[in-house]
Parts: sequence; structure tokens; C-alpha cells
Amino acid sequence: MPQTSQNVPAFETSSSGPAIRLIDLRFAWPGQTLLLHMPALTLESGRTLFVGGPSGSGKSSLLGLLAGVLQPVEGACWVLGAPLHQLSGPARDALRGAAMGVVFQQFNLLPYLSVIDNVCLPGRLFAARAHQASTQAGSLPAQAEALLRQLDIPTALWQAPAHQLSVGQQQRVAVARAFIGAPRLVIADEPTSALDDQNREVFLRLFLGLAHAQQTTLVMVSHDARMAEAFDQQLWLGAVGGGG
Repeated sequence: MPQTSQNVPAFETSSSGPAIRLIDLRFAWPGQTLLLHMPALTLESGRTLFVGGPSGSGKSSLLGLLAGVLQPVEGACWVLGAPLHQLSGPARDALRGAAMGVVFQQFNLLPYLSVIDNVCLPGRLFAARAHQASTQAGSLPAQAEALLRQLDIPTALWQAPAHQLSVGQQQRVAVARAFIGAPRLVIADEPTSALDDQNREVFLRLFLGLAHAQQTTLVMVSHDARMAEAFDQQLWLGAVGGGG
């Protein structure tokens, strides 16, 4: 699959300053009342942030703003040195593909693509991710294999189509895909919602361990407040506490 040729803005490569800085950020869906108001939030590079709160408090919308999928109605959203609130859609897409990993609640693996090809996909689409993987591990497939080993996916499954894996295995493949090419920011939307308590603990340990090993900034949304203490910072939206 050919790599895309998007030009990522120069400020994306800047490693100075915080990974995330929000100033008087406001978001509302068209025609609806204000859903989210963030007076201020700063997350330094390499730190981890847990975002909690009840359903409807704006947790997933906040992730959409950080990923550049949504745009605020007011305020500033700086991510990895880039003013997402000022960028065009294509520029936000390019930045996200080159410098961010995403773990979706439903994983969004391509079901008939092999495990290894699912993990390699960001590097096939974005040259910056492939280059970083090659720099760190020698090649894109080599880093994919290293990540799968770290996340305890048996080698016998690497060539299997993703739909043949258990829910827990698919989740870990989705994490490997998010971390391929050492993105500077990984965001995760309720990634443990389908897991029981034991598998949730195993997943969280692997997930945070990978973020620390790669010095990746991590933002995770969950309704499960029991996981919050494992993160460097916590943010509570809506009825639970300040921020929403």
C-alpha cells in the first residue's frame, strides 16, 4: 500500500513546550447548548492523563478536539505545538496521522487484514511513522513484531485475520497499531469497556508500560474511576468534578 505524501506543518516536529495546552476551550454540537468548557489544561510531554466523568459529560468530544476531528466554537487548542483551532482540515489530518495514535472503543481493526498488517497500517499511510519505526527497529514490520511481543500476542496469530482473535487480543493489536512509529501522543476512548476486571488490569499495565517506554504522552477516557490513580494527572468532567 503506498504511503501518503501529506506535508506535516513544521511546528509538528517541535518537541519544546507542553504536549497539550487548552485555553478557555468551548465546544457545542451545532444547534445545541454548550457541552464542554475547559478554562485551562496543560499536559507536559511524556505524561499520562485520565479523563473521567458520566456519560454525556463531553469525554469523547474532548478526545475529538485533541485529535483535530472536532473544532471548538471558542478558545485555543494547542497539541504537539500545533494550534489545532487555526489549522485547516487537511493539516489537522496530516498532523494526526504523522504524530498521533488512536485506540478506538470498538478497536476499528480491518477484520480480514492480518494482525501484522493491521499494526503496520499507520506506517503504510504516513511516511513519518514508517521512518520513525525504521529508525527505532530497522523496519516497519520489525517494530510491529516487537510491539506484538510486548503485548503478548502469540506469533502464531500474527498472520491470522484480525476477526479470528478474541476481544482482548484485538484490543492489544489496536494498541500496537496506535504505538507503531512512536507517535508523540496516543489517545484512547474507553479501551477497556469490553474487558472483565482481571483483563482490565493486565491491559492497563501493558498500556501504561508501553507509553512510558516510548515516552509517549497518553490521554485515556474511561467511565471506570478505579483506573485513575495509575495516571499522572486526572481530569473529571461533568457531575464528577470541575472541567465540564
